[in-house]
Amino acid sequence: MKKKAYIKLFAGLGNQLFQYAYGQYLLQQGYEVCYILNRSPFDLLSVFMFSPQERTAIFAPEGKFKKILLFLIKCYARFIEHNYYTGFYQDARYPDKLSSLNLCFTREREYSKTEEYKNICSSIAVSVHIRGGDYMHEKQYSGICTAHYYRKAMEYIMQTAGNCRFFIFTNDIRYAQQVLQPLRCDILRNAVFINNSDFKQDPGFDLFLMKSCTHHIIANSTFSWWAAFLDTKENKIIIAPKNWTNNEDKSTINICADNWIRI
Repeated sequence: MKKKAYIKLFAGLGNQLFQYAYGQYLLQQGYEVCYILNRSPFDLLSVFMFSPQERTAIFAPEGKFKKILLFLIKCYARFIEHNYYTGFYQDARYPDKLSSLNLCFTREREYSKTEEYKNICSSIAVSVHIRGGDYMHEKQYSGICTAHYYRKAMEYIMQTAGNCRFFIFTNDIRYAQQVLQPLRCDILRNAVFINNSDFKQDPGFDLFLMKSCTHHIIANSTFSWWAAFLDTKENKIIIAPKNWTNNEDKSTINICADNWIRI
């Protein structure tokens, strides 16, 4: 009999992707996997397309009995099966081993018609992720991706890839402007902020555009991590911060692949 694993899908989209990848890794190890998802706007099921078979593995009830059903399956997984997984699993080795992780965006046709996507496809595009907002108050994550980090990363890309354009993705435009302000004029001239009001609340749009870029400068954020990972181009350059958190521990020590550049 196969051992069962009940994996909770929670937090932001990047975290849900790591949790999903970990479940797929366990499938390869012979487990029977069930995902438990409390539905929310733009969660994993909303942003990506899944086959009917894949969807049956994701328990995501809706309607007036939603909370009761979620409570019951969590109790069953924790106290009866004793196989309730609630971690973040931020480790590059799990998704790296998955040759079948082929995620397609639900709204890809809409995203592909935008001017932002056309501009990215017509240039040597570099995605630059600057995360402000909630990170400003998180001691574990703040103060890592500084203006110095972005300057060194953008200079490296310019020296390596030549005449490129930097597309800035951020959840806090005012903060991102402050971070970029000290940079050289030639870098700033090639920087474009992504801010499409039609998809303002849709994280799938930014993730799709970032994935479509040629190279990537990521923040210490699982969101831009997945944008870089999902890009299948062979010659992509991915730059990541040297430290992922201010209190580096075993849970994030393997988060970046060996061929990613750490600054």
